[in-house]
Amino acid sequence: MAFSYLISHVRHISRNVCQGFHLPNAKLLYNFDSLKINKILPRLASTKAVLENNSTHDADFSKDDKDYKIYKPSTPQAWITSLDGEPKGIVELDRRVFTANPRLDIMHRYVVWQLAKRRAGTAKTKNRGEVRGGGRKPWPQKHTGRARQGSIRAPHFRGGGVIHGPRPRSYDFTLPRKVRSMALRVALSVKFTQGDLHIVDSLCLEDHKTQHLKDMLDNRQWYSVLFVDGNTLIDRNLRLASKNIPNCDSLPSMALNVHMMLKRHTLVLSLHAVKLLQERLVKDLAEQTWDKYDFKMSSFDSTWESDYYTREVEELNELQEL
Repeated sequence: MAFSYLISHVRHISRNVCQGFHLPNAKLLYNFDSLKINKILPRLASTKAVLENNSTHDADFSKDDKDYKIYKPSTPQAWITSLDGEPKGIVELDRRVFTANPRLDIMHRYVVWQLAKRRAGTAKTKNRGEVRGGGRKPWPQKHTGRARQGSIRAPHFRGGGVIHGPRPRSYDFTLPRKVRSMALRVALSVKFTQGDLHIVDSLCLEDHKTQHLKDMLDNRQWYSVLFVDGNTLIDRNLRLASKNIPNCDSLPSMALNVHMMLKRHTLVLSLHAVKLLQERLVKDLAEQTWDKYDFKMSSFDSTWESDYYTREVEELNELQEL
């Protein structure tokens, strides 16, 4: 009982730390002394120092009213350029798609699923019944002085069959659709955070000359690039020109996958591809209140009087007395 009691509080405190200072239940942590946090939860010893740094979190709040705070998350923005590098403007991106948490485990699950799905699974060896020959008994059972044998195609004979060898099979397994969408959001967010994601107004080329495209790539220092355009089709000139350039691929937005994004250093999206990806990847997300920029959060004083938080305070005080 004591272990489960402590674990429940560890989960409660870790949730406060991960979610940040702006949540009302984070004030519960101020009841702890630094020494007792060191004894009970050493990894959370610096929690109070983190919570006291209000400047990081107050930048997202509007202080017009004393009774509540309006949470306004920042909107990520990116430059729009042409393939030649000429600036065209600035576009606002969906932060749910391009500023997701860096869940590397989710990307790993996606890559393992993708590589397993594309395996042919045609490896095949012959067992002793499938190898040609070996139908008769090689020598009599007795009176030869040799070990008894029934076939020269037994596994211990040279040229015999293989036991427990590979058989044709499918290595495919099911990965939930929401996990796949989350992996794409994480990969896009990592590329955006690292500065390896570029948005262009159009990926349409005037001709399909490889040298023309190669000169533009050298000019922008894109030596390993993945172009993403359209829904199911891409520009014909772009597809033909990029076929003869090493480390240069082009995909429609519906075929975009994590493995190709990790394989190439630079990711170039067209405006049309950005719009399609944002519409497709947010469908699996639950509707969140703060995404509407009108989330009103009660102040600490008003929330503190609720029964829920009163019970939480009593439990934390009991834990503090241990």
